[in-house]
Amino acid sequence: MSCWPTTENGYVTWPSPTALCVCSCLGSAARGEDDAKSDLDLLVEIPPERLHLFDLLELGHEVSDAPGVEVDIGTPDMLKPAIRDQVLAEAHPL
Repeated sequence: MSCWPTTENGYVTWPSPTALCVCSCLGSAARGEDDAKSDLDLLVEIPPERLHLFDLLELGHEVSDAPGVEVDIGTPDMLKPAIRDQVLAEAHPL
């Protein structure tokens, strides 16, 4: 089973509630400081056997289409060590 969402009629549908272990909102949206120009930063924890860079990029494009804002998607391993603890502390699971 695929862990990637589908987009239909502007809505994103995940194939299974267990497909992603965790999806969290980060950055200005998580802090309540976002505005009309802000992007949406998401942190996803995906089982390693399902994680492929091109799939992650495709997921970002798919999800960006639904809310009409740019969405940046990353994994915890992609966070720079210097900011990792602070970013994870501010993350809001969705």
